[in-house]
Amino acid sequence: MAFPESTSLNLRLEAITPAGPRIKMFRFAATQGEALPPATPGAHLDIEVAPGLVRQYSLVEIDPTGTCYTIAVLRQQQGRGGSMALHDQAKIGAIYKTSAPRNNFPLSATPGESVLFGGGIGVTPLLPMYRALKARGETPHLFYWARTVEDFLYQEELAQDPAVRLLVTTSPSVPRLADLIPQFPAGAHLYCCGPEAMLNAFTDATTGRPAALLHIERFAPTAPTTAEVNTPFTVVLRRSGRTLEIPANKSILEVCLDEGIDAEYSCEEGVCGACQVTVLEGEVAHRDSVAPAAAHDREHTMTICCSRAARSTLVLDL
Repeated sequence: MAFPESTSLNLRLEAITPAGPRIKMFRFAATQGEALPPATPGAHLDIEVAPGLVRQYSLVEIDPTGTCYTIAVLRQQQGRGGSMALHDQAKIGAIYKTSAPRNNFPLSATPGESVLFGGGIGVTPLLPMYRALKARGETPHLFYWARTVEDFLYQEELAQDPAVRLLVTTSPSVPRLADLIPQFPAGAHLYCCGPEAMLNAFTDATTGRPAALLHIERFAPTAPTTAEVNTPFTVVLRRSGRTLEIPANKSILEVCLDEGIDAEYSCEEGVCGACQVTVLEGEVAHRDSVAPAAAHDREHTMTICCSRAARSTLVLDL
């Protein structure tokens, strides 16, 4: 875990608000009340929730004053420890080290029909996106699944909105993604964030749709496939003027750090996007959850903590 000094923030925990049986909202503000780096709908923070323990949390609200960030966190007993650290140990007034807002899940700037699908706490980035689309004068649709009525964030507000469907997963005949997605035209932007099974169902249900109109976010690394066998390769760092040999048992990031090359990183699992760099030449075997491989190739990007060369050499803007 590393927060470069140029992009790290020290924020004070200003408020903790219960938002459901297992959900709390945490509001962070600048220590001196100064303006914070701007955030856009879909953005997240990397937060050091305990010494050496960094987790990613989407902003559930975009503060118009630019002086605070708010996240919603589900307490997960069987999780990786981040949610329990916040739920059980966080105290108002404590100072947390965070990244500036990073957005790997942005809204499309192109007007048109937009449909948002959220599952459980995965709805957090979608709520500010939904509000932003409405503020743009568009009429988005939001489908939001939760286990019980009490688990819905902003339940009273959303229940009054005819473009929102609140779906209790334990109810009989609750619609699935495979039932809903065919109802929308191929030109609609579709956004999805939720548990892994939901994201996989979304991928299956959108087969054949234009990849540029499909938007998905994961905050857990995807399981490696049996075909992912590491082999050595060469990386040329254009700006640094260095050539590195990457062995089968190390990532590009690890070798860069071993060689004293300054590279930004955070999660080291391919979910936060902190280590994303520009690819100048070469083919990449993408293994991250930041963006689909087609999107990386279109934007000429890769995450160096987990993705590797598909062939013998890569040239990076690093």
